[in-house]
Amino acid sequence: MSPESFGHQVGNHIIHIHNGLMTAGHIMQNNSWKEMATYRLKKLLTENVNLEGVADDGAIQYQINNYNWYKEALDHAKAAGIEHGTDFERVALMPDFLVHCFQTNRSLIQFGDSDRTALPRFITPQIDYINSGGNSGDKPKQLYKCYPQAGYAFGRTNWSVADMSKTMHYSLRFGPAQSAHTHAHQDGGSVTVNFSGIELHPEGGRFRYDNQPMSVYFKSQSTHNTIVIEGEHFDPDSATELLDSRATEASEVTIVRRAEKLGSEWHRAVFHDRNQRMLTVSDYVKPFELTNVVQLWQLPQGAVVRVLENQAIILLRGRHLATLTTGSTSPIYYEVIEGRRSKEHIEGWRSVKYGECFAAPVLKIGSQFSEGLISTVVAPDFDDLENPFASVVADPSEMRMMVTTGRDEDVSSVLYWISGESLQCSMPKGGESR
Repeated sequence: MSPESFGHQVGNHIIHIHNGLMTAGHIMQNNSWKEMATYRLKKLLTENVNLEGVADDGAIQYQINNYNWYKEALDHAKAAGIEHGTDFERVALMPDFLVHCFQTNRSLIQFGDSDRTALPRFITPQIDYINSGGNSGDKPKQLYKCYPQAGYAFGRTNWSVADMSKTMHYSLRFGPAQSAHTHAHQDGGSVTVNFSGIELHPEGGRFRYDNQPMSVYFKSQSTHNTIVIEGEHFDPDSATELLDSRATEASEVTIVRRAEKLGSEWHRAVFHDRNQRMLTVSDYVKPFELTNVVQLWQLPQGAVVRVLENQAIILLRGRHLATLTTGSTSPIYYEVIEGRRSKEHIEGWRSVKYGECFAAPVLKIGSQFSEGLISTVVAPDFDDLENPFASVVADPSEMRMMVTTGRDEDVSSVLYWISGESLQCSMPKGGESR
């Protein structure tokens, strides 16, 4: 294990070889082995985990795995009396990322190649707070958290972990290209939404580590809450760029941009009103040609959609889950697909466990244009709040969109417009960039 040429293979599984070399050096009292192992671990860590404490695999499962493996290596280093240096301090930040991935159904978001996973019982004050139902540990302070380097933004209405019936949580994915991540999916610009213990708009999950059609499908845009441009192809080498991130006590907005293979470009603004517990997702899209532009909304298994003019009413076992109100600079159309599987087309499936899948509906809200705006207000149904109001008014001539929302006498308006070929968004009460 000690030669310079050994242990430089690609992949984080090599951690175990470096850790073994460190342990062997400690037992055999061979300082050169210990120094070599420390050097290799440091090199691998700084390449694999950024200063925000986020692993570059693009999957929540590997955030957990990497933390376990690097924590074990640090414990071995401490036992061997090795000074590992400040580069290893990022390991202590890794559980904080999991905290912000914690959903109201008490699972973590299924980013990338991941099964449905509970929050691990790592020994940190914030994780202890969540797992104890708020009885011990430290309550997390941030309701909005943006990881600009790794490419994740999270927001929630509160940290009432004992009773999450009044909690809404969402995420937005951006950052480095899919090809830069070993276990990432085509999820650039994708959002997730969950509330009151329900994954309203979940990630699709993974299937298997092979190239069969179902496995390819689960990695594709089709299993995420994103934009699909008809005739275009997702570019795995294109990063999803963060344009703006602003937050106040009452709301926050995150805006991202990406380009696809044939030259299409789209911008997505995600605005969260914490008082109203509503989320607005606005897309500015410039396709490579006049074509259909579709917002994909993954839905829970068994969900039913009823369309009334520009609203999609989401029901589950007779319960009203949410209302999606959409406006566009061109006419809109709706389509729901569930459990479609043929040689030519797979759509409307979800997985929460490796190698298994089940039919689940996907709502497609589309519009045809060569340049345009399309906005959807996601308004979950909460028992303690009145029914929401949402209005989405488009001005095609000025390429503007005014979104007005209200609930329980709290009314706000947000304007979306194009300036310098970029999507812009006003904030009801202003905000500071973060």
